[in-house]
This record gives sequence, C-alpha cells and structure tokens, in this order.
Amino acid sequence: MNSSYSSKKRRTRTVRELTHNDEHLAGLLRQASGYQHLERMLNPLLGPEVATQTRVACLRDGELIILANSPVWANRVRMAAFRILARLKHHPGLNIQSIKVKVEPQNQPPAAAIVRHPLSDSARKCLKQFADSSANKELSEIARDLSKHKGR
Repeated sequence: MNSSYSSKKRRTRTVRELTHNDEHLAGLLRQASGYQHLERMLNPLLGPEVATQTRVACLRDGELIILANSPVWANRVRMAAFRILARLKHHPGLNIQSIKVKVEPQNQPPAAAIVRHPLSDSARKCLKQFADSSANKELSEIARDLSKHKGR
C-alpha cells in the first residue's frame, strides 16, 4: 500500500508542551481559563435559567462584560447587576467595578434562503438596451448576460 499517510503513532502532547514556546497562545489560554473560572463563580449568582442564556465575554479595566442571548436575558442580568457586583467584590483577586451586558445571540438561525424573482420582460429589455449602448465593454457583457437570465 503506497500512501502518503504516515502510520507512525504520534505522541500525545499536553497543552503546556504545545504552548511552551508560544507566549501569545499561552496568554490566551490563561485568559480563557480565567474567564471560565469567573463564569463558574457568576453562574450560581445568576441562577440556572439565566446562566444558560449568558456567558462572560471579557473583563477589562474593572468592567465585566456579559453577553446575553436575547434582550430579555440581558435585562434579567442588568436587574441583578448590583447584587452580583456586591457578591463578586468579596472574591480576592477580582477587580470588578462595573458590569456591562450586551445582547449577542449565540445560536443564530441560518439566514433565510435567497428568494429569486424572475426578471421581468421590461427589465430584460432595459438591460439589453444598456448593453448595446454602453461604451464599457466589460459592463456591456455583464448587462447582456443578465438580460438572458429568466430567473427561477
């Protein structure tokens, strides 16, 4: 069997080994780990219903930014922000001065299919006339091609 696939087993490497020479990647992993830790502290304060609809976006300059899946969930977090802030201030190492909530749906439904309408006879005629009279050869070809489409 002549294949470019190597049958050698690869040694599994730890995250520490993978990030050993890449300080930027190591920093991103530390930051992500910190956000996960913060989210684990925040979730009991939000309650299970709200926690499933929100996530920590970042903590920058003392401002905790929380993303909510809809305006309803964002409003629930905003109403509890004062209580949450008071509880988080008791945790050592956290310097949270304010909470900002943004709406950003996590699982957006797929975009609606593009609806194509057939080209009307008058639009087709105008495109053909433009193609015949245009001095720009490339634009003329495009208009001519468009005039041939009947739509779906």
